[in-house]
Amino acid sequence: MAKGPEKHYRLGPSFASRWLKCPYSINPDHPPLPDSSHPSAALGTSVHALAHGLIEGEPIPCEVADNVRRDANLYASHVLANEPDEILVEKQWVSEVIPDFGGTSDITMFKTVYDGQSMPVQQCAIYDYKNGKWEVVADKNPQIMCYAVLILEAYPALEEFYGVIVQPNSRDGQKIKPVAEYTLPQLDEHRDRIMWASDNPEHVQVGEHCRFCRVRQVKGLCPAGEKHAKKQPRWT
Repeated sequence: MAKGPEKHYRLGPSFASRWLKCPYSINPDHPPLPDSSHPSAALGTSVHALAHGLIEGEPIPCEVADNVRRDANLYASHVLANEPDEILVEKQWVSEVIPDFGGTSDITMFKTVYDGQSMPVQQCAIYDYKNGKWEVVADKNPQIMCYAVLILEAYPALEEFYGVIVQPNSRDGQKIKPVAEYTLPQLDEHRDRIMWASDNPEHVQVGEHCRFCRVRQVKGLCPAGEKHAKKQPRWT
């Protein structure tokens, strides 16, 4: 089966929605932080592994639960239906320009499109699987755009980027979110934001992203985040 991520980078795409606004949340001087894993994460990891196995031609074991089998099939089927030229499963990308910026994308697909009238277009589609119910969309998605920035650094000839979110348990009922397109100017702007975050580890900004921040859970480490969280009693 496909391998999992081998290394976690400080500027990891998975938490980009937080650190792009509040670089302090990944300040390298922080002490070890509490674990923030959720029970659904383990189940999501199982679906990931099974779907990636299907994409690589491996069958799902008979003992797998029906809901896990269903979600893995949904994910893998959508990827394969695109008939890409190349599929990279859990590919780790590392920037050589921005320090400690890197991460492992679920699925990266490449395809050359010919329309018979113009030059062939080099396309890239980036898939991300979400197992939770908290609604996620592909449009302007910070995590997927971070992967796109990393991939563009490695493959500068790419011309079109697309993001796809597969979320079978989403509260809005959309198992496959609308596909988003990211333009090259958008990715250039996103790269600038990443570089800003990398250079400003003391910058603090509170907001909705505090919900998932481990730093504000450590008493005294982020007073602004603690104060903000107290105004939101539904947050834990």
